Amino acid sequence: MPQKIQFEWELPDESFGEGFDREMFVAKVKEEAAMRLLKERRISQGKAAELLGISRHDLFDLMATYEIPVIDMSPEELQQELHRADEIFREKRVGSSSPMRAPSSRLPGQVDWSGCGRSWMRSGSRRPSTRSW
Repeated sequence: MPQKIQFEWELPDESFGEGFDREMFVAKVKEEAAMRLLKERRISQGKAAELLGISRHDLFDLMATYEIPVIDMSPEELQQELHRADEIFREKRVGSSSPMRAPSSRLPGQVDWSGCGRSWMRSGSRRPSTRSW
């Protein structure tokens, strides 16, 4: 059963100078506490997001700010997960009716013009005229 924690904290008067936002301060204290609990693995990512009232995506950004890894696995655990994902991929590939394309050796953003009838682009020559006089 969840436990509710309330506490009072006596701060010096100078803490409440001009521009002090009490609600923002309380929110920041809650954020720090949630990140500490998450880092110590006392709560899950989902629970941390719920406690802070933010989405998982926003939580990932916050975790980066606090230098908390989003994926926290040992090398052995990571190897097991990759092996499991590879097995699932192979099962789906075998059961698929459509052929899988081999991964491209091109870099992202590169265009493969081979087989498009545009050899003039690869050769660096001028574009052939498309006018039919």
